[in-house]
Amino acid sequence: MLDLLRERRATLSVAESVTGGLLASTIVSVPGASDVFMEGFITYSNKAKIRRLGVDAGVIGKYGAVSSEVCIQMADGAASEAMVNYSLSTTGIAGPGGSVSGKDVGLCYIGLHSLRGVYCVKYQFSGSREDIRKKAVVSALDLLRLDLEGYEKRLSPFISK
Repeated sequence: MLDLLRERRATLSVAESVTGGLLASTIVSVPGASDVFMEGFITYSNKAKIRRLGVDAGVIGKYGAVSSEVCIQMADGAASEAMVNYSLSTTGIAGPGGSVSGKDVGLCYIGLHSLRGVYCVKYQFSGSREDIRKKAVVSALDLLRLDLEGYEKRLSPFISK
């Protein structure tokens, strides 16, 4: 996947909440990642999402931090702040606590800001806290891969703009 970014002379950033740095760590574990990976934002708190990524406090208040609306703003904010072509975002509830009405442990939103648009996919993962975080990382990287390989038909239901 990093090779696909290199071929396109494209760059990548990440905005993480539920994955807490695991996504960036996974990316930089690949030799040569620095050719395309610019930076990561670990915005675990709502204040950090607002301050570092420009997420609208009113959107957090209305939909909650674990929502497609916030996920999209995180991806857009990271792309803008890092001045990159692609940005991944993750927000969710890893557990074991933290569930609220209508939002169970394992609920995650994965976002992608790309040249084609902005995507957000909702997942309901199961397993331990670490299982959920790892599944979110794999899902984020797969979303990027699908976009880079041109699978518009598989992604079109998730495009937000």
